[in-house]
Amino acid sequence: MIGKKVGRSSGFKGRIEYCINDKQEGIRGELVGISDSLQMAMNSETEINTSMANEMMQSQANLNSRVKKPCWHQIFSFPHNERPSNEILATISEEFAEEFGFNQWLSVKHDDKQHLHIHFIGNIVDENGKVSVKDSNDHYRIVDFAHKMEEKHHLIPTEGIREDKKDSLKNDYAQKIKKFIDLGIQNPKVKNLEDLQKSLIKVGIKSFTGRGITFVDKSTGVKTKGSDLGRDYSKQKIEERIQEQVQIRQFESEHIPKKSEDELKEESQGNLLKEKEQFEKANTLKIKTPQSGHANVNDAELAKDIRSKEEKKKDQQRRMGGMSL
Repeated sequence: MIGKKVGRSSGFKGRIEYCINDKQEGIRGELVGISDSLQMAMNSETEINTSMANEMMQSQANLNSRVKKPCWHQIFSFPHNERPSNEILATISEEFAEEFGFNQWLSVKHDDKQHLHIHFIGNIVDENGKVSVKDSNDHYRIVDFAHKMEEKHHLIPTEGIREDKKDSLKNDYAQKIKKFIDLGIQNPKVKNLEDLQKSLIKVGIKSFTGRGITFVDKSTGVKTKGSDLGRDYSKQKIEERIQEQVQIRQFESEHIPKKSEDELKEESQGNLLKEKEQFEKANTLKIKTPQSGHANVNDAELAKDIRSKEEKKKDQQRRMGGMSL
């Protein structure tokens, strides 16, 4: 089973007409699923009034004037040798609507091509005028859903897409999740798994626990089990790592004595002396001499050297004067 989002559009009429009616032959698709909120548009158990369905969906979408493209168009297709029953197709449609947040939708089966497929038309605006469906990086969520349906309904698996999803998870999101788990465990405020889960929410990572733990990247919807991230990220191992850090911090607080005021004062004075020495070194001057190149002296030494040279010069002049006499 392969899930593909066709896209979003501003209206529902064209999509609904395309899925159900053929301009030349009349009926093109077979309705296999519909939400309770569209039941009034049904003429019979299998026939829908497309005009009424469009009006009802558009009316609900108009409750939120900020949404310019409320119509979501989705396709689920199957291998050429697989023909799921209408009951299974209806269940897949219902579970997709529930997982993604659609409360107003319909699904239509097309069997006119080599691959049987269903079209899902949904309204991202709910009955309260709120956007109930998010489509940020939804490709991974759709792939995840398709594989879940394969397992649940014993459908033919699509291994190629499964590997693509696995690689994408590893490259794009696994390292990010592991990084924030590690940082969270080191946080002194994290004393148990629940504390860690709260800290992860702040950085956009939800988590759910049962027998194990599953992490969800809120920005992409990508889900991954803790055990898939590595041995250190299973539920049991994370809890052990948290308790280990708690014990380390407790040991340090009990056995590593805190510095007294005198020790802190002495340490502060020592730091001042170090800063003074560094300041004096920074003010050291460099002078060039023929014998040794550059020699480092401070201002006092330089003045002393200059006075000594002047006195020697005066003595030499006096001696020269005496000789001339």
